[in-house]
Formats: sequence, C-alpha cells, structure tokens
Amino acid sequence: MTTIGECLLSIYDAALSDRNWVRALDNCQRFLNADAALIYGACQTERAHFSLDKASASLRQFGHLIDQYNQLILEGRDSQFDLEGRKYVHHTSAYSVSLYSDIWAINDVYKTRPEIMIGMQGGFLRRGFINLSNDPGYWGGLVLLYGRHCDLEIPPTVSTYGPQIAPHLAKAAEVFRITEGLRRRYNAVLSVLDQMLVGILVVTDRGDIVIANSVANAFLDAQDGLIRSQGKLAATNTDLRAELGHKIYSASATANGNSDQASATVELRRRSATTPLVAYISPLRDAEMELEKDFTGALVTLVDPSQPRDIDIDVLAELYCLTKAECRVADLVLKGLSNTSIAEHLGVGPETVKSQFSSVLAKTNCRNRVAFIWRVFQILPPIK
Repeated sequence: MTTIGECLLSIYDAALSDRNWVRALDNCQRFLNADAALIYGACQTERAHFSLDKASASLRQFGHLIDQYNQLILEGRDSQFDLEGRKYVHHTSAYSVSLYSDIWAINDVYKTRPEIMIGMQGGFLRRGFINLSNDPGYWGGLVLLYGRHCDLEIPPTVSTYGPQIAPHLAKAAEVFRITEGLRRRYNAVLSVLDQMLVGILVVTDRGDIVIANSVANAFLDAQDGLIRSQGKLAATNTDLRAELGHKIYSASATANGNSDQASATVELRRRSATTPLVAYISPLRDAEMELEKDFTGALVTLVDPSQPRDIDIDVLAELYCLTKAECRVADLVLKGLSNTSIAEHLGVGPETVKSQFSSVLAKTNCRNRVAFIWRVFQILPPIK
C-alpha cells in the first residue's frame, strides 16, 4: 500500500524533472486505488504555450490505444467528449473530485461513443477527475482510470484522499511550468537560477541559503524586507522572522513527506515601499542532483509588486477576454504603478481604475494585486 508520504516524495521529485512524472503518477495511482493515471496541463493560448501530458507506467502497454484516442480527437469526427469533460471539471473548485457519472449517464449510448469504445479495449470504462487549477486560462487536472472490475462503482478512495494529494500535484505542476524555460534552454534548473529575472533562493529546512540568484542577492544586499543572518534567510522585520522560518521548515518537511503544506506566502514589510515584498515558498527536492544527492528544502520566489514588468498584454487579453480599458489598467499595474498613479496617467478617476482592475481580478480569478502578478509570472516566467 502506497502511503501519502511516498506520494509526496515522488510528486516533488517530478516538479523539476521531466522524467520523474511516471513514478509520481504510479504512486498516486496506487494511493487512490486506480488502474492508471494521467496528468495534463495546457494554457489556453499558443502565445503562452505550455503543455504537460504524462501517464503512469501501467498505460505503456496501451500505447496503440492512446494513439487511436489522440487521432480521434485530432480528426474530430463530431466528437466533443474530451472537451465536454474538461469544461465540466474546470468549472468545479480547485482540488475537487468529479466522476464520469457526474458528467454523463453511464448507459448504452455512452458505451457506444468512439472514445469510450477505445478505452474499453484496454479494460477501462469509468474515470475520475481532479481539477488542479483555479486559473480560468489554464486547464490542469489528474485523470484516474478504473478497470472493468469497477464498472458499477469507483472506489471511494479517490473522493476521500484525492483532495489530499491534489494541492501537491498542482504545486509540482506549477513549479514545472515556471521552470520549463530553464530546462528547455539550459537543460538544468537549480544551477541556472541566475537566468530568471525574478528573485529566487534555495534554502534548507533551517533557512540556510544554498543558492540566491542575482535578483535575490540584490534584495539581501539592500536589507529591505530580507537579510542574511549568519548565512540564513531572515525577515528584516523581527515580528515576521518566526513566521518565515516556520513556513520554510514546513515546506521542507513536505518535500521529505512529513508535512502537507503545499505552499505558503509571507508578506515582508519594507522601509522603501508601501507594498510588501512577497515570498512564495514551495517544497523542493533536487531530483536531478544539481546540488547534492537527496537534497530537500524550500524554493523561495520573491515577487515585488512595485517592480516594473514588461509583459505582452495581448496574451492576457486573449486568455481572459480583457477589454481594451482593462488591458491598459492591467499593463500599468504590471509596470508597478499604484491605482492613484494609474488614474493620473490615464486621466480618469480612481474609482474607474478600481472598478476596471476589480474586473481584471474577477476574470483572472485572483484575490488581489499580488495574486494577479503571481499569475502573470506563471504564464510568462521572466527568463533571460
């Protein structure tokens, strides 16, 4: 019986490594009593292209059926099965479980659908889905396949334990997406973090700084929000030091399979700006041994809301159906301007800016300005 700890270890091994997804999905499949598992991720525009499409080892013997299925989807043949399912799943809340019986009636008509007939050749009839994304412009999910012994009912394990591992799969897929450009251009991640135009640090469970890229070093040298304290990462504000240390320790424990904190944020107060420097903390495992064998710790990504970002705003417009007015406001937010400065720049009232940016937040499903900037960072990671 695979444990939740074994699942977490393999999931975070996959976050930085293309080849480790099979083992992660094998463990998730066993943990959820499924017969096969697939993970997918896709941005809804080619201008911000990203694709994650991995399967567990149990599907290797069915490569010919997967080819048939993909060819069917490619050709269309009046089939909307895959699209229907994904649309349904991604209108549910993140990390929630859906069963095929929630979407379709499992009857004779269902069994004659071409897609289902292909699956039945491999012995699969029923499926479970877990939504791994709350981003309206990105589809990400886990698909669990069940053999004919589950024709009548899917084991309740997926509904009970699926939401337990879902945030970790989502975080691993998020880190994988952000670092895809580094793997593609440099065939590495941790050893080439200086190629990222955003502050990133690798720290141990005790906060010892192992790597700080040039942008992160600039923050540390300025001692404005963050400092080095005897080689450790610490908040300049003493009230926040314990919180930062605890969240780093918890994320590192997750990477070891001993905690369930998928991610955390700390807003670091600064003397130089009214907006905080935000630290996003993720569990980290060095599966490719770029640092050292079996290294675990935390990946700390720094987001400065006041730092200008040069973004192709048309990509956001296409992804989230932003109006021209919303694009103008979003572009100026990403350039670091406050609402008051945006109003002066555009020659409109502050309430107009507030209303337009509220609409941007609603369309992107973001709580606030910092969450919006983080979402844009995921879509278009700034890499040299």
